[in-house]
Amino acid sequence: MKSWIAIALSFVLFICTSAFTIKDAVSNLGGEQQGADILCTLVKVLKDFNDHRISSEQTQECYGFLADSLEEFQFQKVYDSHYLTSGPKGYKGLTFHGYPKKDGYVFNLAQAHSGVPSLAAKGSMTADAAFKRHYRSAVGEPSFSTYFNAEANTGRLSHESVNRFLDDLLLVLDPKNLRQLEASACASRSDGCGKKVDVAAQLMEAFPNSSRFFGHFSDLKVDYEIISVEGKEFTKAAISSSLFLNKLNDDFPWTAAHLDNLEGALRADMRFLNEFGHRILEVKAQTDEDFLTMSFCTSNGKVLPTDGFGKPEYREDFSFKNLTVLPVDLYLDLYTKANGLKFSTKGLRILVDYEKLDEAMLLSIRSDNLVDTRVSGMAMYVLPTWSIDWLLPSSMEELIFDFSSVMIQANNGEGSFVKIMCDAQDKDNAKTQFYASTEVLDNFFVRFGAKMALDYFGMGPITSKEAKKFRSQALEAILADFQVQAEKTAEARKAGAVPSA
Repeated sequence: MKSWIAIALSFVLFICTSAFTIKDAVSNLGGEQQGADILCTLVKVLKDFNDHRISSEQTQECYGFLADSLEEFQFQKVYDSHYLTSGPKGYKGLTFHGYPKKDGYVFNLAQAHSGVPSLAAKGSMTADAAFKRHYRSAVGEPSFSTYFNAEANTGRLSHESVNRFLDDLLLVLDPKNLRQLEASACASRSDGCGKKVDVAAQLMEAFPNSSRFFGHFSDLKVDYEIISVEGKEFTKAAISSSLFLNKLNDDFPWTAAHLDNLEGALRADMRFLNEFGHRILEVKAQTDEDFLTMSFCTSNGKVLPTDGFGKPEYREDFSFKNLTVLPVDLYLDLYTKANGLKFSTKGLRILVDYEKLDEAMLLSIRSDNLVDTRVSGMAMYVLPTWSIDWLLPSSMEELIFDFSSVMIQANNGEGSFVKIMCDAQDKDNAKTQFYASTEVLDNFFVRFGAKMALDYFGMGPITSKEAKKFRSQALEAILADFQVQAEKTAEARKAGAVPSA
């Protein structure tokens, strides 16, 4: 009799202990349950930048000029423009500054206004871009070196808070936590017994406004399987998202038509491997109804690498908040189809290195291998019929190879790279920096290829305007959810239920 009582009490204790949810992960984002406060501030900045950008006439002209020119790889046109000023090491560049204001977001060229703001205000930023002309590149043709550097005050959102959030998401999918959620669902309603936890539904409950907006034309699924190997349990998780263009067409017809035209045009298969060659994450993205799928394994709130047969490597697991160094090899297979041409690039290796030192973080991304891109098909309706066999596809493969060679050998052989840095010494005013540098081949064929891609993939003015409306409504829904959560947290803080900020 006593044993049955003990079992019953253990079961009650198990289901009454609060399981960890998606909402908890968001609340913990900034520590001390300030996640909603942090995200309210940053989402409002993004919404003001989209809806209420305040710029001088000169800045608007410059911004439009740069967008139009760089889309078509017209680097010489940009380099010769009066917007750029001479800088060190033969570069010519320009700088933008932005900061939030009560009635919107001010965004201007540095020389277009006086009183350049510092990065003291949350959401303030500075960005500069520069170009350098080379008359002879690694393949013997003209090229341009270019870099883009942006720095912003992201408040309490730093690498530490992002790492905490990622660990918390893994904790939601931990086998013990999932079983606890399943037990809670069974205790609350009989029809929940024996069923998997609907993690996506948790997300919808935590963000009702966002769910109503995105749920009208898209679907998010989180599937999982709890597996036991060597007496230890782990979760094999798959996150997928689908887009329903017929429903998107109700409110955003031009955007839906644009995406419909791109169906099957792009597909990227990505495999993230650790230093031992074991899989950390697999991502598949494509311009199709099922546009995104991610799969990974986790246990004890940590990422669990697996070998080629899906066997877990327990000794290599890691949590994000305890990371100091993480080298990752990203292997990318890319497939593109446009204007009757098919492009296939397989086995492109991208090196991803994460380093953390005290309160700072550096994430660097670069590619060091050169792979062939195979071209097939015909550029129908783009080139005169007589020129297709003469020009394509063999010389286009050579052009892509030369283009890639220049990028791989940029920065004196270091290669093209992206670096993301974060300094969180000031917990309330983290500084996040994005720096990218590359070298681009400059000739007629590159510009012709860019023009073809822009004509096929680019948005027209009406679609761009509608996309801005889409962003505005999406950010409005997300902001509304975070504001509700922030208000509830503030009330709980006053009542002493959560720590003071």
